[in-house]
Amino acid sequence: ILKNGDKRDMKEMKEMIISYHVGKIKDENVLIENDLIILYDYYLLLKELGSQVLHWFNNLKDRELKNKIESFSEKFICDLIIDGEISKVEKRKEKLINDDKNNNKNNLSIRINKVTHDIRVNFLIDEQTMEMIIRIPKMYPLKNIMVDGISRIGVKESMWKAWLLASQRI
Repeated sequence: ILKNGDKRDMKEMKEMIISYHVGKIKDENVLIENDLIILYDYYLLLKELGSQVLHWFNNLKDRELKNKIESFSEKFICDLIIDGEISKVEKRKEKLINDDKNNNKNNLSIRINKVTHDIRVNFLIDEQTMEMIIRIPKMYPLKNIMVDGISRIGVKESMWKAWLLASQRI
């Protein structure tokens, strides 16, 4: 689909990848249908089995193949997955903040930056704030998310580092 001179714009192509199902495109030729099946399968692999694909990707020895996969994934697939993950966080954010307010606490603050793919979480404990930033790289899920602890209150440094490390592997 991408090499055959197809002139679809990027937004339409990404929408086709997300919403594809076999037999959906009746007016296209078989080669385009095959390409869409492959794109959709790759999208699903990254979306549903991200850590296994990351493991496979990191163990690739062929540098040229790895660069091609990186370039292709960043251009067509990674944005779709990142946008999906950020929208999941947005949906959960409202529930978490409302639950916090319903318990007569206003301790939790979550800010999402869709441009930089950052999620900032602030939690107020005894008038002091714990802050964590979750950064989703452009190559997610082929690169791990990064979790940085800006400030920690009442938590030993070794425990804090263990939490941050564990958070990166989720």
